[in-house]
Amino acid sequence: MSVNTTTERKSSPLSFWQSVLDPETARSPVTWSQVFAALAGIVLLTVFYGLAAGFFQGDQQILVSAFKIPLVVSATLLLCLPSLYVFAVFAGAQLTVWTFFTTVLGFAGRLSLFAFATLPIVWLFSVSSQYLLLMIAMHLVIWILSLALSRSALSWPGRPARGVVTLWLVLVFVVSLQLATVCRPVLLRPAYAPLFERGKVFFLEHFDHVAGKTSP
Repeated sequence: MSVNTTTERKSSPLSFWQSVLDPETARSPVTWSQVFAALAGIVLLTVFYGLAAGFFQGDQQILVSAFKIPLVVSATLLLCLPSLYVFAVFAGAQLTVWTFFTTVLGFAGRLSLFAFATLPIVWLFSVSSQYLLLMIAMHLVIWILSLALSRSALSWPGRPARGVVTLWLVLVFVVSLQLATVCRPVLLRPAYAPLFERGKVFFLEHFDHVAGKTSP
């Protein structure tokens, strides 16, 4: 797949999102304008989700969550990209680096759209609940559903690799939990606490630690 000026004239940056919304006519972005528009849109949608999640504590944490949630999502995908490429190749997928990149971009686009679709629900529970464990569980369910519903975007010519994609999604989920722990606190930060806590903590230990916390 290549980028050329003829395609550039005929394509709109919005056609990426049209392909994400319409699986029957889905196609990978083929122009740089589509790629940049897709990246900007993905980041913006996850920022909005972070803003809604930040209302759990309110005040400065709204902006902190709007920064950290896109950071966790983007860092998770970047860290897991090499494993996806190797898994797909070993499973018999026929792909180029550009095809792989644009396919993953479509996957990330679906993730961000599904997360954005739940924004009103996230905001409602964030402003009305004081139970941190409930909020964590809600975000985990949304994340799992987003991964599952976006799974169909990860397909390439060649031998089917459904099992490999599922295995990779499990890896993404586990890595995202550890990255959220590394970037802690995301939803609730005590007064005068640093933006990032120090120390090595496994995500199960961290979840056990925050299980009994409530909103201030």
